[in-house]
Amino acid sequence: MHRSWYVLPVVGVLVGLLLAAPPAGAATRSVNIVGFGFSARSATAVQGDTVTWSQLDTGTQHTSTSNQGFWHSPLLSAGESYSQTTAFKSAGSYGYHCAVHPDMTGVVHVPLKASGSPTTGWTVRWSSLSSTPSSRAFDVQIKRPGTTTWAAFRTDSARRSVFFDPAINGSYAFRARTRNLANGTHSGWSPVTGLKIS
Repeated sequence: MHRSWYVLPVVGVLVGLLLAAPPAGAATRSVNIVGFGFSARSATAVQGDTVTWSQLDTGTQHTSTSNQGFWHSPLLSAGESYSQTTAFKSAGSYGYHCAVHPDMTGVVHVPLKASGSPTTGWTVRWSSLSSTPSSRAFDVQIKRPGTTTWAAFRTDSARRSVFFDPAINGSYAFRARTRNLANGTHSGWSPVTGLKIS
């Protein structure tokens, strides 16, 4: 049975190709705070990447504040920066804003990861945390071959990954979100990741 991973188009744009091997290492994604806005307003990070916000506006202060309480930077003056890694170890779409200027908004998308081989099956990972904090849980949904609707795969789960090797050929799709149990909110759904089995 041959298996290959791919990332499905999101909002009509092909996000990229998710290969079976995980990336060699984490990277830093940069977002500038300039002109009373976040640039890039929409960013994509691999699980474990660091996102750094650099404040370039003079004469004012800004923050990077998670809509769901996953992070909150201090007030940043021109020339200062703030980095966040922990939140982006888990799949989801993380909306954020400036606490001083709430009309300034942005989002960081973190997809699921997959590793394995065509002959041994695949591990689907929605969090690369070494353990799940008591304040976190994960929802994972699946779209099975021949269906157009999402179904629950894991709900309010502390598990961070699963081995997936179905017997039925076809195209599967996955998405996940991260819950903040401390305040009852959750991230948006991650970009869609597809698995084709043939």
